[in-house]
Amino acid sequence: MGLGVLMGLWLLICALIDAPSMLFGGPMQMTALQHGADIGLTYVAIPVVTWGLGVARAGVTGSPGEPR
Repeated sequence: MGLGVLMGLWLLICALIDAPSMLFGGPMQMTALQHGADIGLTYVAIPVVTWGLGVARAGVTGSPGEPR
């Protein structure tokens, strides 16, 4: 599976989890713009950070998941 497909799945899962509680009359009652600026940015940062850690590990060990 390509990285774009995985990122799309990540976005879909996050939206399905957040929509009922954050956007559609839940306790937070945020607008879509507020949600994107506050919570959406965090959801984008999570896979970026984990991808970066994987790249850093691959540079140290030679390949991802390979024990030292």
